[in-house]
Amino acid sequence: PILSKWSADIARRSSTVSQYTFQASMTHNCCNSRQDRKFSERPQKVLNYEDLVRDTIKKMMAERDEIQHTKGIADEVLQRRFQHYQNVFKEAELCIADLRVATVDEIEEESLCATGAVNNAFIAYLELLDDLRQANDEQLKTYHDARFENANNLKRLRQELAEIVRKTV
Repeated sequence: PILSKWSADIARRSSTVSQYTFQASMTHNCCNSRQDRKFSERPQKVLNYEDLVRDTIKKMMAERDEIQHTKGIADEVLQRRFQHYQNVFKEAELCIADLRVATVDEIEEESLCATGAVNNAFIAYLELLDDLRQANDEQLKTYHDARFENANNLKRLRQELAEIVRKTV
């Protein structure tokens, strides 16, 4: 999937994005692809996706009145975006489950896969938030609880990944 214009802008402007991290976040289904990877390369600086989510929410609140008067988003588009996010989130959960049961020989590859999948989930969530900036009041009420629940789920996923990586190192 293509990053929304705003999310890509943030990623490009951020000086903390290493080339490796940005490329990993642009891949999809990394567990199924067999690309040549240099496992010895580790990102020196990592983009903090939680800060991006927080900044997106702040921007959404600041621009809410202006956007509501000029734009709208169809229910079907919003539903598709939410479904896309749920699919990417499930993929990230599966990659973390694979990492939990990985053998010593598979740990590094599964760790990279899980990290990329969690990053993809954060990007999909940012795209959902970007679309919610265009939502009307009724749509916001519909997705209000899901938005906060998914933010907490992403945080939990990131913590699980960090715990597993910490235990395997």
